[in-house]
Amino acid sequence: MHFAVMDKRRSEGRVSGSGLLGTVGKHVLVVDDMIGSGTTLCRATTACLGAGSEQVTVGATHGLFQDGATALFAQPGIVNIVATDSVEIESLGLLDEDLARVKIIETADRFAQCIRNLGD
Repeated sequence: MHFAVMDKRRSEGRVSGSGLLGTVGKHVLVVDDMIGSGTTLCRATTACLGAGSEQVTVGATHGLFQDGATALFAQPGIVNIVATDSVEIESLGLLDEDLARVKIIETADRFAQCIRNLGD
């Protein structure tokens, strides 16, 4: 298994940094806490493709998809987009073809199981 981390800095609302530390394989999973405009995931995808990856799956806990996250859906190399159901993305006004590309992972059963396990 390969592992890499991406350098990212934010200052006054601007994101910088594009360094990739580590090695990537042909198919990469890029994980972030949230998908806002998608800029961070686009930058990470570009870095991974530049390092030799062929396909990228991006995922985040919270899919906000601000302003339609148009750059994310247009980004070459991204084959899968995954988010949890923490945000109801159907109400965000995404284009139908973009909405169809997002795989939603339901969390209610997982949280319920964790809460039940606290009593064990």
